[in-house]
Amino acid sequence: MNSRSVKPIVAIVAVVVLFVGPSMLLAKDAVLKAQTKCPVMGKKMKASKFVDHEDHRYFFCCNSCMSKFKKDPAKYIKHMEDAGIAAAKTPSEGEKKESEPKREGS
Repeated sequence: MNSRSVKPIVAIVAVVVLFVGPSMLLAKDAVLKAQTKCPVMGKKMKASKFVDHEDHRYFFCCNSCMSKFKKDPAKYIKHMEDAGIAAAKTPSEGEKKESEPKREGS
């Protein structure tokens, strides 16, 4: 192969890497699953058992798992990421108020 025949191949490879590579990364993010199990024990999570950490909300099956998560969040977050599980975003203050039950007389 001479240098003239190699240049078009290099150009094609560069285009593929630059344009297809990032879209493959985006496609990976698109297939993340919502959390359905406790990241510590793998049991069914409870909506009332959660920890907000770095703008994300992580749900757990019990208080003990919440405590374990707080001691080493990176360990459990990595486990979730490796399994393709996305944590929920922490609700904004307005969203938190909207989700609270209405009190009688208000």
